[in-house]
Amino acid sequence: MSPVSRLESQRQTRSALLVAAQHEFSERGFLDAALERIADRAGYTRGAIYKNFSDKYDLFYAVLTDWITRHTRALSRDLAAAREGTPQLDVLQAWFDSYLVPQSLTVAYTEFCAAAATRPHARTLLAQHQQTIRTQIAALIDDYCAHAHIALPIPSEHFAALVAALATGLANQRSLDPAAVPGELYANALTYLWSGMLAAPPSA
Repeated sequence: MSPVSRLESQRQTRSALLVAAQHEFSERGFLDAALERIADRAGYTRGAIYKNFSDKYDLFYAVLTDWITRHTRALSRDLAAAREGTPQLDVLQAWFDSYLVPQSLTVAYTEFCAAAATRPHARTLLAQHQQTIRTQIAALIDDYCAHAHIALPIPSEHFAALVAALATGLANQRSLDPAAVPGELYANALTYLWSGMLAAPPSA
């Protein structure tokens, strides 16, 4: 097998495992998900999992990272298109409505976060996931500011942390009491946050 075809085969294997893992985690949560079933769903042996991921925690982290990367790329395309059409706040509200974690993975994500409280490895992966979210949001902010010729008074990474924290907090409230977080609330809150930040003097 040539190097190119070998790399393509590895990519296809990893992709199939991620799809199978997302289904398994969605159906059974994180704690009850089994690597054997994930491998079987993907049409591989358990050994294929360990060639690509160190353990179940690493596999779940990869599922989250794959999701947020695809999700943010779609957001970037939609925001770029919105410069000529749909208001960008509508795009951001739609992003929030599907948010950073698929609704089907809410239980698994909650269990994973609980495990992070006592397992350093899980805590490290969760921190890396949060960093991925902040980095990708910051890249979107930088792109928008470049096109709009806006100079932020704070680093884009800091504003990205605020955007992510706002989304996380509102999503947690909505999961417990949907009526408490009505439609357009996230987009409106971002408007207030953005306007207040632009009105602030530059940081020293």
